[in-house]
Amino acid sequence: LSDLAAAASRNGTAVTVDVDPAVDLDADGTAVVYRVAREALQNVTKHAGAEQVTVTLAPDDAATVLTVRDDGAGFDPATVPEGHVGLRLLRDLAAESGADLVIDSVPGEGSTVRLAVPT
Repeated sequence: LSDLAAAASRNGTAVTVDVDPAVDLDADGTAVVYRVAREALQNVTKHAGAEQVTVTLAPDDAATVLTVRDDGAGFDPATVPEGHVGLRLLRDLAAESGADLVIDSVPGEGSTVRLAVPT
């Protein structure tokens, strides 16, 4: 996650990463967290115009939760333009792994991607 954050920060966006040391994912869980974090950060870089992004990974009940939150432009998740496949990719990745994915965004108020991977 630190490497992904470093890449995302090259455009001037401040990226903070906080990983709880109690996180214990298997190889499949680690892979889906990495892939969703990568896609979410790429979306922030390409579309959000964010100044600040926070990436957290922590245990929560019977899951490990990845949260990528930005203060960028936000968008209406129900009206994603044709040809933008990033959100569909995120949803497919989560579904394939049995994880829950929630994308919250409001135009002008930033976005939050929350992935809960069962542990």
